[in-house]
Amino acid sequence: MKAKFVSESLEFDREATPYSKLGIGKIHAKDLKPGYYIFGNKGAMWSDKAHIAGRGSTTLCGTPMLSSNSCRDMDPGCPECIDIYRKETT
Repeated sequence: MKAKFVSESLEFDREATPYSKLGIGKIHAKDLKPGYYIFGNKGAMWSDKAHIAGRGSTTLCGTPMLSSNSCRDMDPGCPECIDIYRKETT
């Protein structure tokens, strides 16, 4: 699938790969295994990129948890966290 982006004077194509082709399907927060939870600041909340946390003071992808958790009621959306979570739990 090709995505076409047009700017005022610049036109270019970018290859768009859906998550399903990358093996990164949606995970629901309620399905996370014990010891894992959702974390994210307001930026992650607004961009739909909630992280998965489970150890230490960083999320699975290495994002520091320095803010309050604005994403506790969301499903994870960070592709790196989802990939690491799947590797750790399978």
